[in-house]
Amino acid sequence: TKPSSSSSPSSPSSESKQKQKQKQKQQKEGDNDDEVSGMSEEERELDALVMSEEFKQLVEQVVNESTGTLTKKIIRRKLEKMLELDPDMLKSRKKKIGEYIDSFTEQE
Repeated sequence: TKPSSSSSPSSPSSESKQKQKQKQKQQKEGDNDDEVSGMSEEERELDALVMSEEFKQLVEQVVNESTGTLTKKIIRRKLEKMLELDPDMLKSRKKKIGEYIDSFTEQE
């Protein structure tokens, strides 16, 4: 039989901790819906965009057309403007974008 919650003052909190652990396990296994499992629809779309061949070509275009000193941050900001994204929206993908930039600047 299941002990009643009044039998022990720690019962409700330990039940709650168990439920939290169960939920975390489900999230890791991907058994929950997308919002709960970690990546929102917007994040998945952003990932798809950054991983696309068109995006790589856009990075190359910005790198090649730019004159003067450029930083990776400036290139990201230019890409955000070109794609009509909110400022700093690509910041979470800066490592991948940096790899693209490096590959294009090494070719020169």
